[in-house]
Amino acid sequence: MLVHEFIEVHLMMWNLLDVFWVMVATTITIVSSLYLWKKESVPELLTAAMLYGKMAKTEKKSLRLKDISIPKRWFAHFYQFGVVIFAFCTFVMLQMFIFKKQPPWIIRQVVDIAVPNRGTSVPASTVFLVQTLESLQVFRRCYECMCVSVYSDAKMHVWHYVMGYMFYLGVQVTILSNAPGFASSSATIPSLSLSDFSWNHIVGTVLFFWAYKVQFDSHLRMASLRKDGTGKVISTSHKIPHGGWFELVSCPHYFAEIMIYNALTLILWHANITWWLMMYWTWSNQIAVSFLSHYWYKENFRDYPKHRKAVFPFIL
Repeated sequence: MLVHEFIEVHLMMWNLLDVFWVMVATTITIVSSLYLWKKESVPELLTAAMLYGKMAKTEKKSLRLKDISIPKRWFAHFYQFGVVIFAFCTFVMLQMFIFKKQPPWIIRQVVDIAVPNRGTSVPASTVFLVQTLESLQVFRRCYECMCVSVYSDAKMHVWHYVMGYMFYLGVQVTILSNAPGFASSSATIPSLSLSDFSWNHIVGTVLFFWAYKVQFDSHLRMASLRKDGTGKVISTSHKIPHGGWFELVSCPHYFAEIMIYNALTLILWHANITWWLMMYWTWSNQIAVSFLSHYWYKENFRDYPKHRKAVFPFIL
């Protein structure tokens, strides 16, 4: 009886956004594992939805599946969307925590609907630091997609496109769900204070900027494979990346993405369950695409370095 009541209470505490993170993370984990183990057992629709870019080119798709594939270069669209969302919410936080203005009703409603059962044990200063750092990450990724990356005619399933929008909207709502003052019932607005900062804020921020640099360097190296010394695009073919963290792993940009969110988690420290479930998705997705990309390189390049791991140096 006690076990039943415990399960029932905790199920009632689950939020809409929690369910979303669990569903997408579990799906990518199961489907990618099945694909790596026995790809022919994975339904064609799931295969098409999972693979994109260079990996999707090797897959046979029906005409129907081709009809819902879009150019991979459209990645820039959901980063542009992310820039707008994060810039607006950062402005709202500044208005709240510095000028003591109530947040817009619509933002509170969205957070209340997506994460009605949430705690606010994270100080305003901590949440604002995470908001600022994540905004920098979104802004840089948008810049890379628009000005650095060189895209071929590779396709991605419309699922990836939709998930890009949902991910950044979900991350923003997850951050707001940890912030005090964003509940509809909240009457007081907290202030920013340097006294809220501790060792984890310093270590987390340093780790963030280290991973930030690693990811930017990795994207520059991948783009340089398709450019000459003057920066002119001369090819859209796939080549083996070298230099930097590519000497250790096939996907240092995905490794850096994991470390960026690990850093934000260290800063938040007492984050609610929604944040941890978002981290479950981040780890699942980045590790899955790292392995898929790693095995694609090994299958398509006979001289691919044997010592390279997929995502974690010397480990995995």
